[in-house]
Amino acid sequence: MTKDEGRGAQSENDPTSRVGADGLTSEGIASAFVNRPSSEVKPAEAAAVNGQRSTVLQWGIGLAISVAALALVFWNVNLNELVTILRQANYWYLPPALALILLGQVGRARSWQNILGPGLSFLRVLSALNIGYLVNNLLPLRLGEVGRALLVARAQNSRPLAVLSTVAVERMIDLCLLVGMAAAFLPLVLGFDWAQRAVLVFFGVATVGLGGLFFVARSQALLTRLAHALFGRFGSLGALIERRIDEVITGLAVLRDPRRFLTAVFWSGLAWVSAGLSAWLLLRAFRPEATPYEGFFVLVVSGLGIAIPAAPGSIGVWQAAVVLALSVFKVNGEVALSFAVVHHFSNYALMMALGALSLGFEGETLGHVIGQARAFMTARETA
Repeated sequence: MTKDEGRGAQSENDPTSRVGADGLTSEGIASAFVNRPSSEVKPAEAAAVNGQRSTVLQWGIGLAISVAALALVFWNVNLNELVTILRQANYWYLPPALALILLGQVGRARSWQNILGPGLSFLRVLSALNIGYLVNNLLPLRLGEVGRALLVARAQNSRPLAVLSTVAVERMIDLCLLVGMAAAFLPLVLGFDWAQRAVLVFFGVATVGLGGLFFVARSQALLTRLAHALFGRFGSLGALIERRIDEVITGLAVLRDPRRFLTAVFWSGLAWVSAGLSAWLLLRAFRPEATPYEGFFVLVVSGLGIAIPAAPGSIGVWQAAVVLALSVFKVNGEVALSFAVVHHFSNYALMMALGALSLGFEGETLGHVIGQARAFMTARETA
């Protein structure tokens, strides 16, 4: 698909192109191309200002945590030894490690494709996922999740809220698998007070979150009647709320289909196994005697660690989590940090490259994807 063709398809299917008289698209996305009276613009302007302040606050907190984490891991490190270790590492392990990361990304795309259901090709799902990761690596607030949902909604000509529901299901499956792996490493995880709390919090979120989604998915008729009873009296506003609730429930259809759900779990599990093996292979570049157990433990602890708010890409927090994980195995600090730097950079660079290629495949630009995601979030705040 050429870029012009992509733009043509976008203008035809893009939710932001269907603008109503109220300045909102049919998908509830605020339009910047509609002239409205000043009295109507003010709420949107206020929401935009609040959104900017929230973003600045998120950036400030994230950067502060990342800087503190980097200072912590570099505090007692001999930089000359660190450079020597980086130079002497066996980088022949890097290509297979990257191949496993790619396999993991395929697994995640297959999982999401099963959750979405039929109607969208694997390549379109993979490209949307890659672009979402690209945005997440550059901006806070997990804006990439919204961006990839809007890309799929446009491609499917479906409602963004329904697609966002599928993203929530995918994330909950990921969280449950991470908690399961943490349970397998419980004797080691219990050595970190913060990890104990993280496992308990993650277990609670996974149980309540996935349980709640299952309840909502399997109670469509009940929730539809309840929504009508609560909001039916409010005319067009009530009808809009009822439609939005129906869209969310529609996106949870996979939870009413055990076969599709278990297939999605399988592909997500493959992604985690690939990530663990990738970490192990790359660790062997710095520590030839490293075992798969160490690689998977690093994956679990870093997965728990990056839940901490930080700068985009979890810079600093990732390195600190990896160094802490390897300290359990008495790994030299310089060796642990060398691996952490290469592990993070290789993952980050590969995701950025895949995201850039996917933007070309979609005929998109990064600025447009980010702009649409922000407009959607602003519309949610002003609705």
